[in-house]
Amino acid sequence: MRRGFMATFVCLFVTGASAHAFLQHAQPGADAKLKSAPKELVLNFSEPLEPDFSGVDVMDAAGHGVEASPATVSGPVITAVLKPLQPGQYRVKWHAISKDSHRTDGQFTFTVQP
Repeated sequence: MRRGFMATFVCLFVTGASAHAFLQHAQPGADAKLKSAPKELVLNFSEPLEPDFSGVDVMDAAGHGVEASPATVSGPVITAVLKPLQPGQYRVKWHAISKDSHRTDGQFTFTVQP
């Protein structure tokens, strides 16, 4: 019985040590309704990211990219400078690879009101 307990404990410890980079905060946030267009999108993650393998795409309702330049990754933050946005809905699709090579991804929308 003692051997089974130790095996379970070791498995739980190893699983907990293998973390993923989770999105903790976005500006603008999911489902935000903004009175003025943002100049940039900032995504904050739970741990540092691999810059060469993490990124974001911001698209208008027609599916056209609205980033003014490629996104930058610094530590746990992805930043995308945006072109001037017109009123409408925008989709954010992100992917993040943590330093321990685990991948997470997601998407959300925000709206610039007229």
